[in-house]
Amino acid sequence: YDCLRLLKSALPSKYGPSWSSLRTMVSDKKELRRLVTQTMVAYIRMASTVVIAVVVRLCLDCVGLIITGQDPTAASFWFAHCQKDGKCVLAGIVLFFVSLAGCSLFAWSCQDWIADPSMNPLARKFSFAIIVEAGTWIPISVAVGKTNALVEWFMDISEDDLTQAVLSSCLAALLTLSCALLTHLAMKYCRGVADRKGAGLTGFLRFFLL
Repeated sequence: YDCLRLLKSALPSKYGPSWSSLRTMVSDKKELRRLVTQTMVAYIRMASTVVIAVVVRLCLDCVGLIITGQDPTAASFWFAHCQKDGKCVLAGIVLFFVSLAGCSLFAWSCQDWIADPSMNPLARKFSFAIIVEAGTWIPISVAVGKTNALVEWFMDISEDDLTQAVLSSCLAALLTLSCALLTHLAMKYCRGVADRKGAGLTGFLRFFLL
């Protein structure tokens, strides 16, 4: 930039417009470089968050496979196949709520200090915020497999195609309405909870709902 200033001082005044265009071009390139850098950082953070969530979900799936006595190879190391085993479906639902409560408790209790360099010196070198963000993705990742297990169970307990279609449609409608209701409650009662958590049981329940 200093070299360009010297170049401007050496050019005649009639080259003023050209200098203005050149300066605009340099400014645009700097802005583009900044946007590219921010985009790459955001992409890497998102990818890291998803990878952590998937790894934890795989560990939870291993727990589910062990509890239900399934063959990991036959299940493709994914706890999402229950067929006619109702206990397997129940175990999957319990595992989902355990992961939801555990991850909510972790994020609620740790978000204030784990990413604060003044409280956690390691935060100056490592991005612990990614771990907190991953905690919110883990229950979603777990829910995908458990929904698949529930649909598979509905398909196996009924042989009639019409019954299977009705059960699957009812499940889809129930999940859609449940998500819409939870979204409505979160938008109404949980504004600002992610950045400014409440104290006590009430604060945790609001964070849990969010």
